[in-house]
Amino acid sequence: MTALRDHLVFLDGELPALGEAFYGRLFELHPETKPLFGVASRAARKQMLMQILSSVIDIDEPWVQDELNTLGHRHRTDWDITPQMYDWVRDALYDALRTTSGANWTPELAAIWTTRLDAVCSAAAQGSITDEDTA
Repeated sequence: MTALRDHLVFLDGELPALGEAFYGRLFELHPETKPLFGVASRAARKQMLMQILSSVIDIDEPWVQDELNTLGHRHRTDWDITPQMYDWVRDALYDALRTTSGANWTPELAAIWTTRLDAVCSAAAQGSITDEDTA
């Protein structure tokens, strides 16, 4: 966990670049997501990114998983965010983390972020599943 916390301290100084890389990659790979963020200001986008990053730290806590399930359900209800879209977010964020970290990126961090982002996105995706998805 020390490597993750140290990396988050590093990323704190790189948040504008990380945000640009994340949203840029997400919109490049999945342009259909851009309208979902159209009304969000840079500050709001930064806040959304910070929420994901903070969830990574405490993802093992049941309350965080519950919060992410609730978030996923709300995103499905309000914006029709499907479970698959959380994979898109995970992949775009992983790529942004890797590129923003530069020489600070290590195999250990790659493994940590892969596991943690999988857990965060899986918890949110679980909340977004509807009867249509399971039919």
